[in-house]
Amino acid sequence: MPEERPEAYRSCVLRIGTYIVIQNVLKEHKLPGMLEKHLSQDYGTRRSDYYIEALDRKIERLQEKDKEYSVLAEELYTLLDERHPERKIERAKQALYDAYVESERSLDEIIDLIRNVDEWI
Repeated sequence: MPEERPEAYRSCVLRIGTYIVIQNVLKEHKLPGMLEKHLSQDYGTRRSDYYIEALDRKIERLQEKDKEYSVLAEELYTLLDERHPERKIERAKQALYDAYVESERSLDEIIDLIRNVDEWI
């Protein structure tokens, strides 16, 4: 297999050469010192911890955005109800219909419940 040998040497030289170039760039621009502020020395051994911390930060940001969205959505519904009072009635009708569908009761049972509401309270 003499024909494979020169390619193996070439591949090895390319890898080593690339490594040396990267090391020189890191040293010349003092990148390890700059990165040390953001990554501690044990970054290689604690990589999964950093990943989990990053996920936790993303989750916190999304939870904050979800709270903001809920507040804005509620404000939007309030303003729309003020602008279009008929919307409030339509939403109430829709809520009653959804409750009826989810209850899995017949219409006659619902009417009996409404007529005999004093028995249930």
